[in-house]
Amino acid sequence: MSPRPTLSLFRRLKQPAWLLALLMLVGVAGSWALITSASHDADARSLAFAASQMARELDAEREELNLKLADYTVWDAMYAATARPKIDRGWLQDNLTGSVYPTLGVGVAQLLDARGAPLYTVRDGRIQSQAGPADLFTPSQWTSLRRSVERYDPYGKQGYPSALVRIDGAAGQQRFFLVALQRVVPEHRRPDPDAPPRYLLFARELGPELLARLSHGRAASELRLVYAPPEPPLASLRLSGFNGEILGWLSWREKLPGGSLRDQLLPRFLLLVAALTALAFLILRRARRVELAHRSVTERLVRQGATLRKLVVKRREGSDALNDYLDTMVAAIARTLDAPRVSLWRFTADKREMECMAGVDKGEPALRGERLQVDEHRDYFDAIGDGRVLVASQARTDARLASLRGDLIENRIEAMLDAAIVLGGRQHGVICVEERRAGRRWQQDEVNFVSSAADVVALVLESSARLEAEGELYRQFYYDRFTGLPNRARLMMQIDEQIAQGEGRPFGCLLITIEGLANINDLYGREHGDQLIAALGERLERFLQPGELLARSADNRFCLILAGRDEAAIGRRADELTRAAALPARSAGETLSPTLRGGLAVYPHDLQDARDARKLIDHAEFALQTARAQAGSTWLRFASSMSDEWLRRQQLAHDLREAAGAGQLTLHYQPYLSPGTRRVAGAEALLRWLHPERGMVSPADFIPLAEETGLVVELGEWALSAACAQAAHWRAAGHARFTVSVNVSLLQLETESFALRAAAILEASGLPPEALELEVTEGLALSHSPVIDRNVDALRAQGVQLAIDDFGTGYASFSYLRRFPVEKLKIDREFLEHVPDNAQSASLVRMIVAMGHALGAKVTGEGVETARQLAFLAEIGCDYAQGFLLSRPLDTDAMGRFLDAPRAARTDDAPLQQ
Repeated sequence: MSPRPTLSLFRRLKQPAWLLALLMLVGVAGSWALITSASHDADARSLAFAASQMARELDAEREELNLKLADYTVWDAMYAATARPKIDRGWLQDNLTGSVYPTLGVGVAQLLDARGAPLYTVRDGRIQSQAGPADLFTPSQWTSLRRSVERYDPYGKQGYPSALVRIDGAAGQQRFFLVALQRVVPEHRRPDPDAPPRYLLFARELGPELLARLSHGRAASELRLVYAPPEPPLASLRLSGFNGEILGWLSWREKLPGGSLRDQLLPRFLLLVAALTALAFLILRRARRVELAHRSVTERLVRQGATLRKLVVKRREGSDALNDYLDTMVAAIARTLDAPRVSLWRFTADKREMECMAGVDKGEPALRGERLQVDEHRDYFDAIGDGRVLVASQARTDARLASLRGDLIENRIEAMLDAAIVLGGRQHGVICVEERRAGRRWQQDEVNFVSSAADVVALVLESSARLEAEGELYRQFYYDRFTGLPNRARLMMQIDEQIAQGEGRPFGCLLITIEGLANINDLYGREHGDQLIAALGERLERFLQPGELLARSADNRFCLILAGRDEAAIGRRADELTRAAALPARSAGETLSPTLRGGLAVYPHDLQDARDARKLIDHAEFALQTARAQAGSTWLRFASSMSDEWLRRQQLAHDLREAAGAGQLTLHYQPYLSPGTRRVAGAEALLRWLHPERGMVSPADFIPLAEETGLVVELGEWALSAACAQAAHWRAAGHARFTVSVNVSLLQLETESFALRAAAILEASGLPPEALELEVTEGLALSHSPVIDRNVDALRAQGVQLAIDDFGTGYASFSYLRRFPVEKLKIDREFLEHVPDNAQSASLVRMIVAMGHALGAKVTGEGVETARQLAFLAEIGCDYAQGFLLSRPLDTDAMGRFLDAPRAARTDDAPLQQ
C-alpha cells in the first residue's frame, strides 16, 4: 500500500532541496514585506514631517500675533489711557479701531481688567458699543492665562504666552481662535503698583482665510478642521487647549512617497518571483536525483544512530550484567550492519593475548572465550594500533592480515572492519565485524559507526571498573569488615537523614555494649569473642523491623535505630531487643551468657534544640554509662538528671571564653615526616588549654564545646595567627621548606571574612601562603554553601593548601574528590591500626594512597606507632607519616630542637621523640 499523500509531502518538505525552495519563497515574501514595511515607514515619516511643519507654521502665527499685540501693550499713551479707574474710551476709539481686523487679521481685540471683564471690545472690525461678556474663556481659564502672563517680563526678549480656544456658537457651529494676551505697561518704566492692571487681548480666528495662508506654498491640500483623528493618507496636527485637552485636529491631504515606491517596484518584483520559481524548480529536480542516491546512506545513519542510542540508554539503566550487555551489543551491531559475524575482544592483563568477551555468528552466540596470541599476529596488531581502525574489503589478500589468512579462509571471511577500543590513550581491545559476501565495500558511515561503538565499549569498561572500585571503597568505609554491619559513619549518616526527612516522627537510638568482652577473649581466646559479636549481630538483625537499622559502632558495641509510633513504643522495642541480645549464645562449641548494658535516647524529645546525629548518640552514651554504673540496670533512657556532665560543660564553656585573653592557650606541634628519608616536611598545630584549676584540658573536651558555642571562630583565628607566626620564625631560622597545618572548622569557613582574615594573618606573619595547610574534615569538605565556596576559592587563589583530615571516616567518594580537589589526604589512624598484618586493612590503605595520587594529592598516614607500619607506608609510596613512633605533640621549644636534631633510619618501635 502506498503512503498517504500528506505523509509523502511532509517527508519531502523535510528534504534540503524542498527546504531551500521554501526558503526562497519565504525570502521573496519577506522581501515584499520589507518593501511594504519600508514604504509604510516612509509614509509615516512623511506624515510626521508634515505635521511638524504645520506645527511650526501655527507657532509662527502665534508669535506674529504676540509681536503685533506688543506694539499696543508696551505704549505710554495706551498705559496712560487705560491705567486708571475709568479708561479713556475716546482715546481708545481713535487708536484701537476696527482697522485691526483688515490690517492685522485680528478678529477680536479686547481690553480686560484683572477679573477678565471686557472694558473695550473690537470684534470683526467693529467697535462694540457695550463691553459685553468675556465669552472667550471660562473663569478658571482666564485665571490660568493671566498668571502665565504675569510670569513674563514685558521688557525682556522672551515672548508672552498664547493659547488656542474653541467657542461653541449657535446651531452647533464651532470656531477656533489663536489668542494672545499681554499686560499694558509703560515703555520705559515699571507700571504704577497702585494703578489697576489692564490686559489687551488679540484673537485671530483659525478660519478659512488663515487655513488658506497656512496651506499656501505647501504640498498640503484640503486643509480643514476636524473633530476626530483622521487616518492616512490624511496628515493631521492635534490642537490642544489650556489644560492639554484635545480641541480638534487640523487635517490635510499629503502626497505620500511609499505608494509611488510600491507602484514602481511591483513589476520588477513579479519578474524576480518568476525567475526564482524557475530556479527553485531546477533545484528541486536536481535534489530529487541526489535524494535517491543518498536515501540508502540516510537509512543506514538512522539505524546506526538508533542502535547507539539504545546501547547508551540500556547501559545507563544498568539492568544487565556486563557480559549480558556485551552480548546485546554485538548482536545489535550485526543487525545494524547486516553482517553475519561480529565479536568483541579484550586484552588480557599481561597484554600477551586477546580474549573474546562476546560474539555472534548468524544470530547465534559464538567465539566467547577464544584467544588470539599477540606475538603470532603482530602484523594485525601493528596495523590496528597505528590507525585505530582497520578496513579491509579484500581481507584474504590484505598484507596486514597475512597471519590471519588461514582463519579467514576457513570461516569464508571476505571483508573485515575492525575498530580499537581505546581507554586513557591505551588500546584495551577490538570490535571485529566480518562479512562473508564478496565485494562488500565498507562505507565511511559504517566505519564511523563501528568506531563510535568502540568508544561506547570504552566508556562502559571504564564505568564498570570505577563503579566496582567505588563500591568496594563504599563497603570498606561504611560497613564493618568483620560483621558486615553498617559502621559508625554509616550510622551517623542514617541518623542525619532521618532527622532531615523525618518531619518530627520519633525514633530511638539504642547503644548496647557487651560487658567483660576482654575477659571472654582472655579466657576462651579472641576468636570466641569475635564469634560472640558476630552471633549477637546476627540475632539482633533478625529482630529488626522495617525502618530500623543495626550498626556496629565500636569493638564491643552495637547501635540500633528503633522505630515506633511514640516514645512508649520505642521503649518497648528497647526491652524486646535487649532481652533478645541477653539470651545465651553459642561460640565455638561454648555456651556464653553475655552481660549487656544499654542506653536509649529518643528523637526529638532528648535532643532539645540540636539536630545532629552526634548529639543523639552522645545522649545515648550518657544513658549507657549511667546504666553501667547502676547495678541491675540492663538499659536506661536518657533523662535530664544525667546532665551533671552538661553542667560541667557549661562551666567549661564559660572558662573557655576567658582562656584566650588569660594566656591559657598554647600550641603544640606534631611533626610529619617522609617515611623513607625521615625528613621533616612540616607539623600539625594542635591547640592546648592549661586550665588554672583543672590543669591540662583534653582537646576532646573543649574543641567540640568550642564548636557548639561558636567560640571555635575566635579560637581558630588565634591558633592560625600563632601557628603562622611560629612557622615563619622556623623558616627564617633555616627550615625554608617547613609547612604548618592548622585545623579549621565549618563555622570558620561559614564566616564571610575568613579568607580575608587568613590573608591578613599571612601578610602580618610573613609566611608564604604555600607554607600554610588548612585541614578540614570529610563532612566539612562535603558541605556546600555560597559562603564556603567563596572562602575556598579565595584561599586557593592565595595559594593556601587544603587537606582532608581523618580521611575514610566520613562520606567522601572518589567521584566527589574529583570535583573537590585537595592537596593532601590524611588517612585516619583507624585504618593503620592493623597494618601490615591485616590484609584487608593493608589493601584499603593501598587503595587510598593510590586514589590520592590519582587525584594529584599527597597522602599522610596518621597514628604510626610501629616501625613495621612506617616501613609499610614507605613501601606503598605514602608521602608522609605522623604518629607517636615519630614524635608526640611538642611545645614550641621542643619542636625547635626536633627540627634541628639529626635523624637516621630506625627499625625498632622506640619513638624518635618523647
